[in-house]
Amino acid sequence: MACRIFLRLLAVFGFCLISALAIGDDEPDPQNTEFPRQLEDVVPWLDAQVESVRDLDDYSCIMHVRERLGELAELTERKFCAKVRHKPFSIFLADLEAKPSDVWHYLYVEGENEERILVGQDGHYSGSHQILRNGYLAKHGRRYCMLEYVLTQTLTRTRDWLKEELKHGGWNLGAMREVKLGDDQCYVLCLNHPTSPAQALEVWWNCEVHLPVRFVKMIAPRGDDVLQLIEDYTYLKVKPDCALTDEDFDERNPDYFFHPPRSRRNPVCEAGTSDRLDSEVSR
Repeated sequence: MACRIFLRLLAVFGFCLISALAIGDDEPDPQNTEFPRQLEDVVPWLDAQVESVRDLDDYSCIMHVRERLGELAELTERKFCAKVRHKPFSIFLADLEAKPSDVWHYLYVEGENEERILVGQDGHYSGSHQILRNGYLAKHGRRYCMLEYVLTQTLTRTRDWLKEELKHGGWNLGAMREVKLGDDQCYVLCLNHPTSPAQALEVWWNCEVHLPVRFVKMIAPRGDDVLQLIEDYTYLKVKPDCALTDEDFDERNPDYFFHPPRSRRNPVCEAGTSDRLDSEVSR
């Protein structure tokens, strides 16, 4: 009798142990070696994250962009629906902040349209035109070219920036924080540089999709110790390897606004830009 009870208790204990191990596999532990424990581990960890994103065939997400173009500038905010494919490198963006009567779509496909970005609008100036990928219009009112805001580019840029910053010393790795981003559980990697100029960097890692999904950079203005938000790039509702097709990057997609222009007048250049911009625009 005692032996039978002992066997039952042993079976229950074994089941609980296996369940605990299974749960542990699903929910990353910030103390796990998967996350950097020392400052010198951060860049190699970011290298691994870059490769994880590049290994994806494609992904879709909502991009929430907040940034400041200068120390005294106001914080700007934009939201885009994004579809990204890595081979061939292709990006579709839909501006979610635009008025319903004035919607902008952007499309870039590597090797097509002479490496230009196709811009489509549905509104008062319904039509389409092309702009240089690295030209003034692609960056106008932004810290970077619009294509540089997708997850692949933001992660690579953050890694490269931090690698250079760490060469000058003075950075500290803070404790890992556990937070919620929408409905998703995230761990936040925190780095700070307390001496002038004071700086801080946060990288949020999403436990659901196992990818970094938020990058926050803060810098104190000259002569001030109070950190000021400079960049905050957040990727919500990330769907990795979501089987995007050629139609998702086709200007003829009926859901997109790349219509033939009604006139030869350029709606972007009419919005107060200079004459020199017209040389960038291919109609």
